[in-house]
Amino acid sequence: MKHSTKWASVGVTALTLTLFASSTQAHAVDTIYWANPSGSYSSHGRGAFSTKGDLLRAYDDAKDGESACVTIYGRMVSSNKYEYRAVCAAGKGNSKDRNLNLVEGSAMKIQGWMYNESSGHDHNYGAWKSGWA
Repeated sequence: MKHSTKWASVGVTALTLTLFASSTQAHAVDTIYWANPSGSYSSHGRGAFSTKGDLLRAYDDAKDGESACVTIYGRMVSSNKYEYRAVCAAGKGNSKDRNLNLVEGSAMKIQGWMYNESSGHDHNYGAWKSGWA
């Protein structure tokens, strides 16, 4: 192997390792995506997805018997398929979590909505918010 070829190979290897280290560090940053129910219920609750720990959380901001909920559509590690998961905060002014395991860097989206505890009807679906797991 010529001397110049050897050093070019070492340089490419070092560059590859640097890029790999940079990409893994980027995933260590916690990004939080927020979604609210629509209409008059937009202030009654909210949903969030945190990329650090893949935590889906519904926050219920009113003790009114209406439960704030959030749905995620993402690629689960267990099946390697895109699936829906949801969590509701029970309509009592509290929050509830759901731990997930999404494929790192895969596309996902979340949506906030409301659930009437007494009638069993869901309503006021907010807009989907897209991001990366």
